Amino acid sequence: MEKHQGGALMVIEGIDNAGKTSTIELIVPTLSRLGFNVAVLREFSSHFSSSTFTFVVQGTETPGWLQAMLRALEHLLSLTEVSQVLAAANGIVLADRYLDTNIVYQSLKLERQMDQADRAEARKRIADWIEMLYEWSPKPNHTFLLDVPVEVSLRRAANRSDLYVQKDSQFLESARRMFLERATKSPERYSIIDATQSQERIASILVETMRLKMSHNKGRSTDETP
Repeated sequence: MEKHQGGALMVIEGIDNAGKTSTIELIVPTLSRLGFNVAVLREFSSHFSSSTFTFVVQGTETPGWLQAMLRALEHLLSLTEVSQVLAAANGIVLADRYLDTNIVYQSLKLERQMDQADRAEARKRIADWIEMLYEWSPKPNHTFLLDVPVEVSLRRAANRSDLYVQKDSQFLESARRMFLERATKSPERYSIIDATQSQERIASILVETMRLKMSHNKGRSTDETP
């Protein structure tokens, strides 16, 4: 079977309990059967994200700007790993959350520490500043936004005891809105997926979209070869 050349970064984003991790687990075997070499990258899976950040932030009133910079530093430390995975991958790198989650979640956390009267005016400025912290990151070839209503997220969260699962409905509503705004502004870079569908249906949509995009990229690379 033909092996597809060149690493492509495909990102799965969405609010908590949208089904990102379980969807990735479903599509990896299918993509492999189609002839793609697949690597999975999980944001904050290594370096000091699970230790230093927790030590600094947990149980403290850490300023939002400091939390945002610490998250950006985590991401910076993971870039070597990201670059190595992309360079070694002869196919697709699937990221379970990536830049959008950092930008959306840290923007909202910083905004919440401001006076109510200042929030609306500062919202775009905050997001722009946080996005600037990640401007050196490898950009995704495509991002799939798994979109679910907040009530669905909360219902799914009821059976989870994870320390970092977000269960604040107001926060999730704001995060969902920001994700959708980002995706709507750049439709060429995002696919918005109704994640209330069955996981099998969602997986099928993602696999077919990735297959088509990889075929397109391969054709373009062939055309550009002298």
